[in-house]
Amino acid sequence: MHPALPLTVAIVHAHEVVRMGLRTILEGSGTIKVVLERPDTTGLLGALPPEGVQVMLLNLGTAVQLVLDAATSLRRRHPAIGLLLFGEMTPLLARRGLEAHAGGLLHSAAPAEEWLKCVELVAQGGMYMNGMMREQLLAKRRPAREPAQQVVPSPQQLQVLRCLCMPEYLSRKRIADRLGIGLRTVDTHIENLFRKFKVDSRHELVHQAMARGLFR
Repeated sequence: MHPALPLTVAIVHAHEVVRMGLRTILEGSGTIKVVLERPDTTGLLGALPPEGVQVMLLNLGTAVQLVLDAATSLRRRHPAIGLLLFGEMTPLLARRGLEAHAGGLLHSAAPAEEWLKCVELVAQGGMYMNGMMREQLLAKRRPAREPAQQVVPSPQQLQVLRCLCMPEYLSRKRIADRLGIGLRTVDTHIENLFRKFKVDSRHELVHQAMARGLFR
């Protein structure tokens, strides 16, 4: 039996010592390989290695707009690459990260085990925010403006939506098990939520739920 291939990761941070620390944490798991390190986003798309990158770690430190622009370009040209944004993020930066379709938001002070969990979930297409980041978003949330057309999920849809918005990623199967319903029922609720909120992805749905005050 062939050993499982490692999960490939790229790190973008201005300071070499931080990149070295992250490499030590990630590769210490034995399942993750750092294949690219860059001090900034200049030429990032052209520097992607032949073996590919599954998760891109981008620091929201200096030159925030350049980083967010790079994240948007990366998602457009390489949608299979998961985005993990980290740093001393304010609630506003976290919201902008969600708008850039980041799969992971981590505060710089997150412990090593959270880094590993976040990278693995983002690689699977999931979404992860550590507790510190989630608390900041909820504490500083601005009241959403009344939408042109109010969206009112059914009680069952609201249960599914709250599971989707949990800080720890829940797969469709885990949502079904948690709510005691069938997987097809979960899929139907998600499809109807996409239609009601006029979105095409889970990330967009979570962002809309937060903006409308449904993320509790």
